[in-house]
Amino acid sequence: MESINSKITYFDSPGRSSITEINREKSELNSQPLINQILEGYPNLAVILNKNRHIIQYNKNAEKLLFPDAEGKITGQRMGEAPKCIHAFEMNAGCGTSKF
Repeated sequence: MESINSKITYFDSPGRSSITEINREKSELNSQPLINQILEGYPNLAVILNKNRHIIQYNKNAEKLLFPDAEGKITGQRMGEAPKCIHAFEMNAGCGTSKF
């Protein structure tokens, strides 16, 4: 029987962004004050992901609801990785690549 980790991905792209790329993208967003105003003005949670589904920016509602124990270490993680989803690390490529 085939092991779940023997495949690279079942769904999403397994590609990951480098820390340098993530920090550059975050800096670009932070240089636009309107982005933060829009995120914080949104009444629900709001998250901005990059092309590889890494969290680049988020509002306080997202931090409170999804990531209360992440202690601000959310940027660069995928949506299931930050709140420690039970399926986030089943595949070597991470969140979004398993059958779940």
